[in-house]
Amino acid sequence: ESATVEAWLYDQKGNPVTDGPIAVSKTEHNMPSGTLTQAFLRAEISNPKKWTAEHPHLYNVLLVLKDNEGKTLEITRT
Repeated sequence: ESATVEAWLYDQKGNPVTDGPIAVSKTEHNMPSGTLTQAFLRAEISNPKKWTAEHPHLYNVLLVLKDNEGKTLEITRT
């Protein structure tokens, strides 16, 4: 069964930082259920608020795992 991952980036107030999902590197593996793999995210962020000790700007990433029919299987926020 195939699956896809969507990634969304939010600022510390919960506002979306990008216009849509961030591209996740496509990896095709014939993997048994329960095994691990890696994927990489890359996005251009205009005027990012950088983290400093005085202004600890943090961003949240929302990862959405979907099956081949587009049904959400799992959501994780970091």
